[in-house]
Amino acid sequence: MSIDSFYIDAPPRRSYVRLPSLIGLASVCALPSLTLALKKAQSLEWDQTTVILSSTFLSLFVLTAAYSRLPRLIVTVLTILAIIGIGEVAFIREYGWTFDANSISLLLETNRAEASDFFSSLPSFLLLSFTLPAILGYLAWPESRAYNRLWRPRLLVYSVITWIAITCIAGLPTMDNSGAQASTPVFPMEKRGQDKAIEATYPTGLPWVIYSFLNERRALVSAISRDKDFRFTVHPPVTNGHRRFYVLVIGETSRADHWGLNGYQRDTTPELSQRGDVVSFKRMYTPWPFTRLAVPLMISRKPSTIASPAFAEASIVTVFKQAGFRTSWISLQAPVGFHDSPISTYAYESDDVRFLNPVDYRYEGKHDDAAVAELRQLIDAPNQKDNFVVIHTLGSHFRYTDRYPRTFAKFTPDDPNGTQAQLFNRNDKQVLINGYDNTILFTDHVLSSLINELARHENMESWLLYSSDHGEALFDDCRMQSGHGQFSKATQHPAALFWPSPLYKKLNQDKVSLMQSRRDMLASTDMFFETMTDLAGITVDGNRPNNSLLSVHPRLPNEIEQVEVDFKCPAGKL
Repeated sequence: MSIDSFYIDAPPRRSYVRLPSLIGLASVCALPSLTLALKKAQSLEWDQTTVILSSTFLSLFVLTAAYSRLPRLIVTVLTILAIIGIGEVAFIREYGWTFDANSISLLLETNRAEASDFFSSLPSFLLLSFTLPAILGYLAWPESRAYNRLWRPRLLVYSVITWIAITCIAGLPTMDNSGAQASTPVFPMEKRGQDKAIEATYPTGLPWVIYSFLNERRALVSAISRDKDFRFTVHPPVTNGHRRFYVLVIGETSRADHWGLNGYQRDTTPELSQRGDVVSFKRMYTPWPFTRLAVPLMISRKPSTIASPAFAEASIVTVFKQAGFRTSWISLQAPVGFHDSPISTYAYESDDVRFLNPVDYRYEGKHDDAAVAELRQLIDAPNQKDNFVVIHTLGSHFRYTDRYPRTFAKFTPDDPNGTQAQLFNRNDKQVLINGYDNTILFTDHVLSSLINELARHENMESWLLYSSDHGEALFDDCRMQSGHGQFSKATQHPAALFWPSPLYKKLNQDKVSLMQSRRDMLASTDMFFETMTDLAGITVDGNRPNNSLLSVHPRLPNEIEQVEVDFKCPAGKL
């Protein structure tokens, strides 16, 4: 039987082209899921891979089979999906995951200049590949009727039912019972397991991604509007004729006792250790071992006893804005998500918000040094106003090898025999420690680079205050805990430091001396809000008394007093 017999009233000269072109379009649409399954083969669970591949091929089969009844609509849909799919493949290869709610957020916040820079950076072969779906769509375009013999209603119905069943079952919410989510959810719960896999499926996951984005955005807008009219009673500092530029760096998962600066046996902080002007707070602790509660505690007056990210006041960003500073928030973390949206509500208090990463903490994305160029741009801006900048990094969040360039893989092996280390596999302990220490080595470089950007302006009064949000357990004792979220000395002992510029030190010698005297003082990240207002010379009505590192008699931080006590393993256990 010739291929022409598959057509009715179709021109013979094009009959042999349409079917291969249609299959070609469907094959291009399948590339994102195939690329993801191959790239993430070691980290995807078997059920996630099954959901991704089966849902992809069933959905494409349904679309292809429907060609005989809706030929022009199907060719149009497949062509559009194939064009988007090529972009999805490039995104997966660059960032290790598919488009999601965070990607859409960044896309919508990208201006014309940034978009132009992005497209001009793409390789020519990638731009040319976008023409392939258009060519295949043209060749598959029907002139009249199409493949009547491909029409199998019963097979199509069975395929649709199977596809819907897989999609719906996989899309059922997966609950996370970790302590980080024990409070009443203000934002949508984080997706995991098959629920996450269905969003990563292309093209089936596109509606889920759009729904997630709208859901996350709605919650974020609601939270932002709650505090947008809040005002502190602020008394700005006296101007001294010099430009003031103050920086808060919020780290991630970096524990103090793995910093060479604090006496760790490995030299994980060679650049900072060479400086003689950095003050490291060796006994800084946090009441909360997870980001969504630890960060609000640092940048607001939210009491440490409130186990919810929501609070009725704005943050330190609004204080500086009311004091006449131009405020900026630079983030390597995601703009939306269960862990991210609570922090983004504070970010959007800023005059200038810059989210740099198109993926969240679960994937590689951009490294923290991307913030250095952003800070340089703010410092060199033509409008030389006083500035307050918050930089939120990804620091040492697992997966550790995603957090640093390979040139910073000093401690090896940082992956077990070429595979990916598992956070909760005690057999990977030394590999995990190696990777974790490499993240701190890179954090050392990033912080030193940020300080260098500030230091090159001798006539600018500046300081940099850094603290990680929390620490990380690395199978340290007989409890064999790893990661964070559990309460322990390892997870609640974040690295923290302070750097003053020479001009700031000259003009504020008493403050610098007090900060230096706090190196070995027991302190809480709950004291950061008042510490920053004191460093800037800003008076805020209602500030908590003695809750600053600059207080003459700082309070004893009862909320973390017992954290410093080492856990004692029972007799006979290591």
